[in-house]
Amino acid sequence: MNRNAFLKELDAQLNEFPKNSLCKKLEQGTFQIRDYHAYLVAVFHQVYHGPGTFGIAGAMCKPEHQQIRDYLLKHVGEEYTHWTWIIDDLKATGYSGPDPKSTFPSPATAAYIAFNYYVAIRYPYARLGIAAFLEGMSGVLGSQYLAHVVKCIGLKPEQATFMKSHSVLDQGHAADIHELLEHSDLSPEEWAWVTHATKVGGTLFTRMLDTTAE
Repeated sequence: MNRNAFLKELDAQLNEFPKNSLCKKLEQGTFQIRDYHAYLVAVFHQVYHGPGTFGIAGAMCKPEHQQIRDYLLKHVGEEYTHWTWIIDDLKATGYSGPDPKSTFPSPATAAYIAFNYYVAIRYPYARLGIAAFLEGMSGVLGSQYLAHVVKCIGLKPEQATFMKSHSVLDQGHAADIHELLEHSDLSPEEWAWVTHATKVGGTLFTRMLDTTAE
């Protein structure tokens, strides 16, 4: 495997993502406030655990992956409070359900989180493959979907802090990951794991939103 295989898989996952049930509701104009709350609660657990998996992956990197290690560990500091945006958005939109911190992740969300931990421990450099999909999806499609959400349920900017902030920040993150991978001199086997992590991470995240809309 090589960088081209990774880019091909990444494109495939980004093209597949809009087919999930939650995005279809947005495009059809049937998205409601309960869907917004369900989305925020679902991704809360992923966002809460994400920085931890970055940190573990960074700590597990071999010396030859020093630049990847530095990026992963630096990213922890940037991401570790983003879960608070979700809590703020839930409160700002009248959410009356249980505190997400007191709930268990759904099976689909748990599968996504577990895969992140597995990759972080066993193939830490491939954590960038998972991130490449998530950052690419949010950076490329985030503004588009935010516009749909605002149109469907009439959100104010202060009620969509999480989506709005990520649609801006993740554009730069995606570019950083691509540049880092391009200059990391990965072996064919390592590229294979980056590609596989991109495929599985994208599939599991898309499935998470699919089950959220059911």
